Amino acid sequence: MQPELNSQLEETDRVYLAGLFDGEGCANATFRSRGVTSKKEKKKVRYFWPTVQSVISGIHSHLQPIQEFVGIGGLYQQKTGVWDSE
Repeated sequence: MQPELNSQLEETDRVYLAGLFDGEGCANATFRSRGVTSKKEKKKVRYFWPTVQSVISGIHSHLQPIQEFVGIGGLYQQKTGVWDSE
C-alpha cells in the first residue's frame, strides 16, 4: 500500500518544504534491481525497474519532524554519517 502525502499542509508549510528541497534536496532517476532464483529453470534472474527518488540531506533531528509531518518517506543514515530523507 502506497503511503499518502499529508493533504493538510498549509501554504506556508508547502513553501517551507519547497525552499528546504531547493536548498538541501535533489531528485534523481535510477534503476533498482533484485535477484531472484527461478524455480522453473533453477537459475538466478535479475529484475530491474525504474524509480524516482527525492532526497533531502541533513541532520536527523531536523529531518525527523518533517518526515512525520509530511507523512511519507523514511530516514536512512549514509556511511558518511549524513541522514537522508527519502
